[in-house]
Amino acid sequence: MKFSKSRKRIQSVRLKNAVLGAIEKKHPNYDRTMAEVVQEALAKSISRPAMTPNEFCEWLNSVSD
Repeated sequence: MKFSKSRKRIQSVRLKNAVLGAIEKKHPNYDRTMAEVVQEALAKSISRPAMTPNEFCEWLNSVSD
């Protein structure tokens, strides 16, 4: 089966990301660091008001242009 160059590139990127992800997860500080990052992100999100549906639509339109 023939694959286009872009499909081969996507598969290559996915494989690299999977390998790098596995290496990262084996690092002894991975779990602790991820827990800290998630806790910090949640703490920041609580202090910020939620985006309204209209704001979301405007944001979505701005990134899709």
